[in-house]
Order: sequence, then structure tokens, then C-alpha cells
Amino acid sequence: MIIDVNSSQGTYQIILKRGSLNDIKKYCDFNRKVMIITDEGVPKKYLETVKSQCKLSNEVIVKQGESSKSIKTYEYCLKEMLNNNFNRNDLVIALGGGVVGDLAGFVASTYMRGI
Repeated sequence: MIIDVNSSQGTYQIILKRGSLNDIKKYCDFNRKVMIITDEGVPKKYLETVKSQCKLSNEVIVKQGESSKSIKTYEYCLKEMLNNNFNRNDLVIALGGGVVGDLAGFVASTYMRGI
């Protein structure tokens, strides 16, 4: 199922499909650096599935739970992006839900005023 979402910033899609992680490169432009933010509860095979489709990827693995919604974790993510020369044309992927989505969204929206 594909859901088209219209917002004041433009249109984007939400894709709900079993096995879509195996074909994520169909939906994302991986011809750039990719920062994957995930937590310890996400099985490693999912991280490896995404990484195997990227030309150049880095990952940040945080602790599970609300404690990862912290300035310290946020700062760590930003430092990883700076140390790996991410720019506004690069991509941040939240691999997980809840805290991971909140953290990755906040990192992406504030790094270099949004990527």
C-alpha cells in the first residue's frame, strides 16, 4: 500500500509493504551518504539489509528507550555526521520506531538547518 501525503512542504509517500526493506533503494536515492540511526532492539539483519544497498553509509546505534531522547545522544549523532562530512544533500534514515524516529527526525531537521 502506498499513501500519498500532501503537506505545505510538498508531497511525499508512505510505503507499507511486506519486505520493502529489501528494496529500499527503489524508494530512496542512495547515490549519496546515508546515516542510519537505529537502536539496540532492531535486529542487526535489518541494519545490514539497508547498509548493503547503500554506496556509503554510517550508522549510529543508540540504547532502546526514552533515555536516548537526550542532548548527549543528539550531540553524538551530530558529531558523527560532522566527522563523516555529511552535507545538506545527504540522507538520514530512521531504522526503528518511536524514539528512533523522533531522534532521527530531529537530527535531520536541525543538521545544517535541515537535510
